Formats: sequence, C-alpha cells, structure tokens
Amino acid sequence: MLDGKRDELTQIQDVMRDEENKKALVLDLIGSKCTSDSPFEKIREIAAVLELGESILDGQFISGGKNNYCFKIFIDTDRSLALYAKLFLPYALWDEDGTFQFDIKRAVSEYDLMCKLKESDATGSLCATPFYVLDVKGGNKLLIAEWASETDEQWGNQFVDGQVDMRVVTKFAQGMAQLNLQEVDYVWGDFVRPGLVAMSPVVKSLLSKVDPMGEDINKADDPLLLMLKEVGEVRYAKMVDLYCEQLKEDRQVLCHNDIHPFNILVEPKPMEEGQKGEDGEQMDSSPVMDQFGPAGSFLICDWETAICGPAGRDAGVFMAFPSACALAFAVQGHTEEAQHLVDCNMEFWDSYANVLKTEGGKTEHDILTIYRVALGNMGTHQLINFHILGLQEDLLPLNGVPEADVTRAKTSIGLVGLKLMLLSFDDSLEETANMDIDGLKEYYKKIMAEQIEILTVFSVERKPLKKPSFLRALARRVSDASTHEEATTRYSNKTLDFSNHKRLSIFESMDFGSSMASFVDDGGDLFDMDDFEVTDEIKRQWEEDLED
Repeated sequence: MLDGKRDELTQIQDVMRDEENKKALVLDLIGSKCTSDSPFEKIREIAAVLELGESILDGQFISGGKNNYCFKIFIDTDRSLALYAKLFLPYALWDEDGTFQFDIKRAVSEYDLMCKLKESDATGSLCATPFYVLDVKGGNKLLIAEWASETDEQWGNQFVDGQVDMRVVTKFAQGMAQLNLQEVDYVWGDFVRPGLVAMSPVVKSLLSKVDPMGEDINKADDPLLLMLKEVGEVRYAKMVDLYCEQLKEDRQVLCHNDIHPFNILVEPKPMEEGQKGEDGEQMDSSPVMDQFGPAGSFLICDWETAICGPAGRDAGVFMAFPSACALAFAVQGHTEEAQHLVDCNMEFWDSYANVLKTEGGKTEHDILTIYRVALGNMGTHQLINFHILGLQEDLLPLNGVPEADVTRAKTSIGLVGLKLMLLSFDDSLEETANMDIDGLKEYYKKIMAEQIEILTVFSVERKPLKKPSFLRALARRVSDASTHEEATTRYSNKTLDFSNHKRLSIFESMDFGSSMASFVDDGGDLFDMDDFEVTDEIKRQWEEDLED
C-alpha cells in the first residue's frame, strides 16, 4: 500500500509538473502581448510595471486539465494586476474515442461571443472583457481576458453552503433573460451539435445501468426503479429522443448551454477572523452583509459551447444543481436550507420570466412553453447526469454523510428528475398535460416538498452542517470537464502534442481539482503546493497509517 501511495503522489507530481509547463508557455505568450502600445488599458498597465524591471509575470493554475487549462496571470508584486488565460486543447482529453469531440473552433467562438456581449451588455455582468485569442503550437489556442477581481468565486460554493445571495439570484435571472433575448445567428455553435446528436444512443443505454427491471432484489422497493419500470424502455427512449432532438433542431435563442452555478462567478464570501487571504496574510474580521459581498455582483464564464438553441434550455440547466442540493440537505435534516434552495429556483424563474414578458414581449403561452422546456432540461440533468452518471456528485453537500443517506438523496434527485422529464417529454401524463404556468410551478414545488419530507423522515437526527466548500479555501475552480469525466485526468507532454497523450488515474471518482481536498486538514490550513514534496515526515506518517 505504501508503494501505491508513492505511485499516487508521483502521478500528482506529474500532473503538477505538466501544469507548470503549460503555465510557462502561457506566461511567455502573454508577456509578448504586454506592450506599452497595447489597445487595452489593463495590459498597458501591466506592461508599465514590467518595464520597471522590478517585477515579473507569474501565474496560478485555477481549473481544467481535460478540455482546457485556466490560469490567473499576475504581477508577482501586485496580484491585483491580473489577467485570465484559458488554454484550449484541440479536443476533450476525457473523450477516449472522440464521440463528443469539441472542435478547437470553440476558442474563437468564445472570444467572438464575449466581444458581442460586451458591446450589448449595459450592466457588464454577462461576461469579462476579452483581449486576445492566439494560435498556440500543437493546434491549441489561448484566450486572454480581464481578470474580474470583484467576482472571482464560483457561485456554486453558496449552494453547497446552503446560503445563497438572493440579490444575485434576481440579478442573474434578469441577466440570463437578457442573454436569451439577444439576436444570434441561426448557425451559431453548430460545431457543438455533432456531440449533441451523438448523445441519444449513449443516454438510452444508461437505463440498463439502474436495473429498471428490478432484478436486484436489494433494490426491489426503490421508488425510482419502480417508476422507471412502470415507464418502460420504449417511453424512456422516446423521451431521450425528444430531448436530443430539441437540442439538435430547436434554434430559438442564444444559449450558454452549460450555465450551471459553477460557471457563474460572484463576489467572494467576506473573510472571517482567522482566515488568510490569497497572499497568505492574516485577515482581520470584517463586517458581513448576510455573509455575502457588498454589491451582489455576478459574471458568467465559459462560453465555449454556446449555441443557438431551445428557449428554456439555460434555465433548466441552471436550476438542476440547486434542486439537487436541496435534496442533499434534506436527507441530513436541514429542511430550512432545502426550502431556501427551492425558493431560489422559484425566485429565479419569476424574475427570468418577468423580463421575457416585459422586455421580450413573450406571451403567457410562450412562458408556459419555455417553462416546460426548462423543467424537462432540469429533469434530464437530475436523472441522467446526477443520479445515473454521478456527475458533480462530489460537489453536492454530502461529504461525510452515511452512504445509505447518500443513496436516498440520489434516489430522490433521480425521482424528481424522472417526473420532470415525463412532464416535459411525455404526453401521456394526464396530471400535468393541461396545466397552466401556475400549475406547473406548483407541481415542481409539490414533488420537491414530497421528497424533502420523505428524506427528512429518514433522517434520524439533524446532522451538523459540514464546513463550507473546500474549493473556496483552495482558490481552485470546478472544471466543466469534471462534469464529463470525474474519475480520471490526462496530461500531455510539455510540447503540447496530444497525439500520444497519457491517461492516468488520480483518485477514484474525483478529478484533480476536487482531489485537492486531500491536502486540507481539519483546521483548513493548506500545504504550499508549489513547494510540495515527499518529506521524511510524510513517509513516516504513511507508514504509521499502514500499521494502524
């Protein structure tokens, strides 16, 4: 076992070395653009400091490793002078056979869309300011954009904490509505569609993984499996076909297409007494406004898979994670947090729909249709992505929860998802066939309330809330690629030639970004990963662990 731990750490060191190689390349490319005649004020400001000869560019890896590598690039003597850099790989390294391959065109698409949005966004909240998209050896590309220092924490952390800034919910809903009302080319993001088309047979095959025929006697009373058995393979396949056909053919609005809470940035949670800032300095206690930042600001990131797609798609993708978190809290007896997250979804929808009506001229019938699509997409994410595939499972507030309770929570997540899929993609469900918008909203609240009550009954005692998301403490971000392949990561050689990329397993059921939690002790102090090495003390501790 000791040899296994050594091998495991060697793999981690290989990944970190690879990150450093890519960071060096990114620093070199960005340095070449930091000139006094740059058209961008922020870059001219950085260039002026570099010209003094007392500072250098440095960087910090913040997310990625499968589709992209993302870095914060900054002046070593002043981290507030910073840029965002995103190195696009030629294809997704998690996709072994290229089934869902994303073309490198996504880099140019993200840059072009960010430029378009900055021109039309009066609030400046939809995206950061893009500066350059550069060609990189090996068929890669590099996006350089502003570092939005006021909003540099992923919003998903708040949902994991069970305390969400409702100001952001309202503002974000209004911003998403403005996004979905943007004029967009009919063919925008068509390079993404081949992957969407390839989803159908894969998603259909997943039904066999959940034992719908009840062959496992230990699952005979599982309510989700009983309902799936009642639905049957034919109806399930039809729903999947309708979902995939909707993504393929419905070209109605500009869709971000991956707008979950970890692709939305907000103000960092105010530091509490005893916490350390990014520079390692002790922070004094500060006034906390409902435990959130002062302005309630937000920013949307990761636009690379945006498409002209179905109205309601973005709303459904967003609402899936809060809904799943609500059920995760419920199984621990935290009904207040669970209801708060349901309320977040309702506030989001009401604010979103209001803008569609008042500024987009949408009728009540339009809103009804869009909400059905939203509920269907939310349901598909909950059943397929969260329950069956277990994607983002390690991000749900279930750390330290007994496995039996985790299973119950996941069952409820899947059950709510299946009911929403039936509502949206199956016309044989008489209960919801003729519902108006208020009826659909009440239906969602009803099925959530039922599952929250069931899960709370199973919760023998109210368990203490787990400490907040470790991602906040690590200053690392969840990678989009982790929603596709969380068990493995790959790394290239330092030449960035991915023709012979390597595949290596780091931790079971975790991607590298999430596995960083292994380096956080109970007090929340971190090892300095830049200086991390296998010391004699670490080896001694491993040997003691083996003896125990």
